[in-house]
Amino acid sequence: MTGDESLTPAITNDAWVEAMTFYGQLFADELAPRGIAPEQTPALFADGEVAYFVGGPWWNPMFAETEGLNYGIAAHPFFEGGTPVTPTGAWSWGINPNTEHKAEALRFIEFATLDEQGSLETAKGFPIPPANTGALETYLAQDSLNTENIAGVADLIRYELENTAVIRPRTEGFIQFEDIVGRALEDIRNGADPAATLESASSELEAAWSRL
Repeated sequence: MTGDESLTPAITNDAWVEAMTFYGQLFADELAPRGIAPEQTPALFADGEVAYFVGGPWWNPMFAETEGLNYGIAAHPFFEGGTPVTPTGAWSWGINPNTEHKAEALRFIEFATLDEQGSLETAKGFPIPPANTGALETYLAQDSLNTENIAGVADLIRYELENTAVIRPRTEGFIQFEDIVGRALEDIRNGADPAATLESASSELEAAWSRL
């Protein structure tokens, strides 16, 4: 995504084709299974049916309660000679424009995000690392993140936030991007040619973004 307001597709270059060729080959070689929805992966991992997947510390409560599960953590992989990158910025708060309580909703969001105690309370019910920097260190010090299986995860989170974290694109075109590229990834998983699939997805994006 490049250009004005990040509304110009850039998914057909050599790097994208190389990455998607590698991705598709994982399924062709049966290293990764076809037909498994992403939301099924954590449960399969907990059952010992998946050797490795990209997740986060929010899955640890589930894994820690699974008897006999031997697991650990590792830094996010990257191509040899490439630059380590970790995705972030997956969750956000919003206010329904039709609500009659916009002021109250805004105050709640401010408490849940900008207030240190509010951020910690939010993380208890939805255990992702809080974006509030004051709350983060308290979150990282909690006992559930300092178990034998994930020893060092707090240091890894700090390192990635400082060195490798890249926020997802801030553009009004992200919804279309997520939908179109998501379908392209599914096609590549199922054996479609990566370069041709990316070309088709790029054309779809151009058409979709031209209406914004």
